[in-house]
Amino acid sequence: MKKTECEKKLKELIVYISSKCADDVKFGGTKLNKILFYSDFLYYKKKQKSISDCPYIHQQYGPVPDDMKKLLKKMNGIDIGTAIAYAGPYIQKKIVALREPNLSNFDADMIAHVDSIINIVCNKRSFSATQLSDMTHQTMGWRVTSDGQEIPYQTIFIKDKKYQVATAWEKTRAKEIAKKLAGQYGFPSEHNYNGTATAV
Repeated sequence: MKKTECEKKLKELIVYISSKCADDVKFGGTKLNKILFYSDFLYYKKKQKSISDCPYIHQQYGPVPDDMKKLLKKMNGIDIGTAIAYAGPYIQKKIVALREPNLSNFDADMIAHVDSIINIVCNKRSFSATQLSDMTHQTMGWRVTSDGQEIPYQTIFIKDKKYQVATAWEKTRAKEIAKKLAGQYGFPSEHNYNGTATAV
């Protein structure tokens, strides 16, 4: 997709998300980036296409749409504004929508999907920016890329290491290979599950 089309869609999503998260005192730039990321990547996982069609870049605090700073600067004072809010002892720069979003370029199920992410992030739990950054750091897309690199959408299909569970067939095959290799290198070719040798 052309960059102008991507930017057009992203702009409307920013206005929409900002309006929906207006009552969340923890909503700011970091939270916006994470809502966009989860909206796009989890939708891609379901439909094999994203909502915004925009690339995401690996940055220190997690995935961010490409050229996000430039876009927010361009939108400031026209589409969005910045308000100062207090979250406990911290000052939060909230992004505020200054107009109604134009959702004509999105399917109804796309907006419903964005709403489901907003509901989790801003309404039910009201995650902090730090919590969300930590969560995105666990995604395989962020873990397999480096600062400034584009995060491929396909990485959403790769499970985090702790959730990768071998099937019964994979375990059996692994035992067969281990047995074969052990014999070749002079080790006992039969082992029990604790890794101790049994009769050959």
